Amino acid sequence: PLIAKAREHATVGSVHSAVDAIELPTKERTDLRSRLNEISGEKPTKQPLSPRQLARTGQLLMRLSQLTEEKSPGYAKELAALAKDVNTLSIRLTSDTEGPAARASMNKSAQGFARGVTALLAGNRNTNLREVLPAGIRQMLLSEGGRFLVMLHPRNNPWDINNLDVFVSELRDISSEATGSPVTHLMATRDMREGFILSALLALACVLILVWADFRSLKRALLAIFPLTLGTIWTVSAMGYLDVHFNLANFFSIPILIGIGVDSGIHILHRYREGGAERLTLGATRRGVLLTSFTSLIGFGCLAGAGHRGLRSLGNVMLIGCSACLIASLIVLPATLSWIEQRKNRASTL
Repeated sequence: PLIAKAREHATVGSVHSAVDAIELPTKERTDLRSRLNEISGEKPTKQPLSPRQLARTGQLLMRLSQLTEEKSPGYAKELAALAKDVNTLSIRLTSDTEGPAARASMNKSAQGFARGVTALLAGNRNTNLREVLPAGIRQMLLSEGGRFLVMLHPRNNPWDINNLDVFVSELRDISSEATGSPVTHLMATRDMREGFILSALLALACVLILVWADFRSLKRALLAIFPLTLGTIWTVSAMGYLDVHFNLANFFSIPILIGIGVDSGIHILHRYREGGAERLTLGATRRGVLLTSFTSLIGFGCLAGAGHRGLRSLGNVMLIGCSACLIASLIVLPATLSWIEQRKNRASTL
């Protein structure tokens, strides 16, 4: 029922369990196993099967052939041929026309067949589905308490957090006890996402407090972190456009970006407050900002070529973020300061 329920969900791809190796018992197979127990006497290994026992065995072999014909035509054909040989042997053993040598040969064949039937009956009586599985498969698919493992694989890309969310939701609908990598990955992603959002907000608050303590003005502090804010917005927008998603490896890029992206705005604002003809063109400060920004770009940009998907995504986000903060610092912030200065001049003139 669990496997059938899982196959009804569109997000579930392949389904694997012990049933792939051994079919579960059915009423017909249970009845057949019960009939197999009635084939021979107590010790068929020491005495050849009687003609009557051989005839009954032939009937059961023919029934086995019919049951396996749909799934295994080759085996069904072999079972049918064996059933025919067993029936022929049963008839010949009851005939008076066979000579002593032929009868001795047939008795030997009947005795050998009895040994095979013994092994078949022993397996039929003493084994169940758990016991017939190879040790390696049994350890992988069975718990210590004897419960079977059913593995459900997502049909869509599980690296997409939206696909993973829907898949885990349907897993919970199939079984409230479902667990595994998709479930733990989703839970870890949610916890880490909440943690990184909190850490990013705390980092931003701490940076704002330090910048305010430096400039002694909330307005100047907001101007200093303006390039960082604008660069972060551009980064998130560019990630959506370039189909770069947040994941467990690149979540912490935002707190890092807050720490290193605010420097340029602080340096530029300090240079502006010093005054002079180069207060808006920045002079040597521009070269300093370019140098420090490019060192960060090179350091994190090298990760963009990594073979590991997580490191590569971290490098991509940092590359976009550092570039966005640099552009906002060298172009947008000076233009904003010039606009503010012009407004003040007009107001003083009036």
